[in-house]
Amino acid sequence: MKINKLTILASVCLLFVFGCKKIENQFPSTVVKVSYPMITLKGDNAVSINVGESYTDAGATLTDDITGGITDIVGDASGVNTAEEGLYFVRYTAANANGYSTTIVRPVAVTGISDAFDISGEYLNAARGGTAMVTKVSRGLFLSDNVNGGGSLGSIYMMVMSDSTLNVPAQWSNDGGFDGDYVDESIYLSPDTAYEYTIDAAGFGNSPRLFEKQ
Repeated sequence: MKINKLTILASVCLLFVFGCKKIENQFPSTVVKVSYPMITLKGDNAVSINVGESYTDAGATLTDDITGGITDIVGDASGVNTAEEGLYFVRYTAANANGYSTTIVRPVAVTGISDAFDISGEYLNAARGGTAMVTKVSRGLFLSDNVNGGGSLGSIYMMVMSDSTLNVPAQWSNDGGFDGDYVDESIYLSPDTAYEYTIDAAGFGNSPRLFEKQ
């Protein structure tokens, strides 16, 4: 029996077309939205307690921007040492349904300083031409909105110890979104209030950043 060559060719073409179509649909592409969830602290955003006082963290909630779900989350408070004066941080990190995470911290100042002590105000970094607003957020604990002194990279927490020394530990900047380490920190209360520290990170140099109250 003779087989028509045109019939064979048409059959092969049909098999090729339908076969290719099936392979194309086998691995559909997807686009994942890059977005981040919101973490909301319960209780006070910053806490001050006395040396030796117990500390129980209030926790936080995670709002998933993809699913809309709201869940309670627990921060890592393992670094808080209530037996020793200092500034510590409870750190929260959680991700949304697409795997993108958010991190925020709650500062915990363990201090014996008086609540009357206050260095709030505007400070000038003359070397870089920028100003920092320092706000009292809790007893002995202050927030500077300009870590760099020039173009702001975000805010940092600073604690004044009971012996009138400055404590600026390594920390995550909630609004800057970066980890920073700070060394050689000092504060001057007389004749004029000023503070300084060195940012211990690549690209920042090794010169101290001095802020003088205006």
